[in-house]
Amino acid sequence: MFEKYKKDGKVVILVSYGFGAGWSTWNSENPAQLAMDKRLVEAKLKGVDEEEIEVILKDMGLEDTYTGGWDQVEIEWLYEGTAFEINEYDGAESLRKITSISDFTIA
Repeated sequence: MFEKYKKDGKVVILVSYGFGAGWSTWNSENPAQLAMDKRLVEAKLKGVDEEEIEVILKDMGLEDTYTGGWDQVEIEWLYEGTAFEINEYDGAESLRKITSISDFTIA
């Protein structure tokens, strides 16, 4: 399990909106961790580049993670407990809050 970045009743989600490569969606091994891990959020807040994030991921035991979407990652804040999903189309991720049972996507 990993620690989430929390503040004032909210949690950070990392989302790569630009076309080209998804951040968490292109990494099927640990997508939730890549989207929410406190160490990655802190790295983004510090402005860590793709080369540096590879070192951090290796230290986390995630050395096989594709990092192509890192440069386009943005920080989103959601209230703790908010259900959400990150979708991807052509490398561009989108964040969608789930507010009712009809919002769920069955894959």
